[in-house]
Amino acid sequence: MTRIALIPSRFIIAEPLADLGQVALFHSLHRTVGRLPLAAWEAAQAGTLNDEATAHHMAGLGLLVPSSAREDITLAHWQRMRTYDLTRLNYIVSPAAGCGLACQAGLNTREKGRRRMSPTTARQVLAFLVSDIEKKRPTEVHLDFSGLDGSLHPETMRFLAEGLYGFCRGRKLTYRVSLVTNGLNLKSSLIEALKPFGLEHVRVVIGGAPEFHEQDWTAQEGTPGYERIMSNLTAAAGLCDLRLIGHYDPAQGEHLRLPALLNDLLVRGLREYLTQVRFVPILPEPGKKKETQRLLRTECLLDPDPERHLWLRHQTITRGFAAPALTSGFDCPAGRRGTQVIDVRGRLAICPFARDPVDQDPGDVRSGADFQVEALKLTCELPEDCRHRCPVAPLCLGGCRLLATTQDRVQCLRRTLEQSVREHLRQMAESSMTVSSGVAVL
Repeated sequence: MTRIALIPSRFIIAEPLADLGQVALFHSLHRTVGRLPLAAWEAAQAGTLNDEATAHHMAGLGLLVPSSAREDITLAHWQRMRTYDLTRLNYIVSPAAGCGLACQAGLNTREKGRRRMSPTTARQVLAFLVSDIEKKRPTEVHLDFSGLDGSLHPETMRFLAEGLYGFCRGRKLTYRVSLVTNGLNLKSSLIEALKPFGLEHVRVVIGGAPEFHEQDWTAQEGTPGYERIMSNLTAAAGLCDLRLIGHYDPAQGEHLRLPALLNDLLVRGLREYLTQVRFVPILPEPGKKKETQRLLRTECLLDPDPERHLWLRHQTITRGFAAPALTSGFDCPAGRRGTQVIDVRGRLAICPFARDPVDQDPGDVRSGADFQVEALKLTCELPEDCRHRCPVAPLCLGGCRLLATTQDRVQCLRRTLEQSVREHLRQMAESSMTVSSGVAVL
């Protein structure tokens, strides 16, 4: 019987553990982690690994693949499955277009103002959600109130959350609700009103350290917003899962002041009530001249500088706050058919954070999604280097679609993701020092 030649998968990131004489391995597509003697790994790379038990175990973890494997096709197939997975539906709805802040940049700024979703539109949105769920038949539904600040329109949030709660409960679907807010209008009464209808967590977005927050995020009436936000956050502590997102402008060195924000959270006794703290860079808006360019403030960007990204994470966890997993990757909502973004007018938008032109929207809640536009939204053609060579392609998939418009079709996050994985492997090795003669799962 001919023995099939096995070679290391192209999706492996390997981190040598010199003190142990081993190497830690992470498979970015399968999200599997393994560890084996350095000599065995070198033999696997050279095609001379004769230990059949080790080779079989590594193949089982996806770390070794047949030499004839077309892993570019594997990646494309995995991407399609992910894109068209409808087992969990995510609806990102903006009940209001205002934010209560006087800054010029913000989320979903094409609608920035004091516009609120009308009762008629809210009923149409609910009807669309029900119809979409019936058509796609998921097992789980997530309703996320996003945009600028959904807490400016609590009546619409309660109407939609309660209506969808009753529908999903009747069909025994897992159902949860979340909310993003800048904290200016976060009231305990709002949390209590939404909890019976599936509220899982609240994400509070803050403009970084206090001095930068007051500089860029002053309330529209001209009063300081930082203390008001912190007071609301303290009042909400313990009522539900609270998460904090802090912004910083790398070009201005604002990340260096963020430890002051973490220290302030500690002094206020908020550490035990925040289930996650993460920091998101503010990056220049693509496709604009410098004099008219605004800075993008979103929830989902990753810092393209890995050193800065890891330094901020270290500052966070050393103070006892939970941070996102180092291997969580980048998940753009524009690349999933199971995610629908609905703005304050009932339009189906491409991205919850972009000021995308209306003519690029894939439809609205009244007429439904335009098949052709939706197809373009979901199609992300990765460059050849991503498809054939990048080991972290499954964690990135081209990065932010908005920033990719002027960056050769992708916003490359390889350096940040690869170094994050290496840090993850080192940390796992430090907490599990047992030497193994074969493959071990860390």
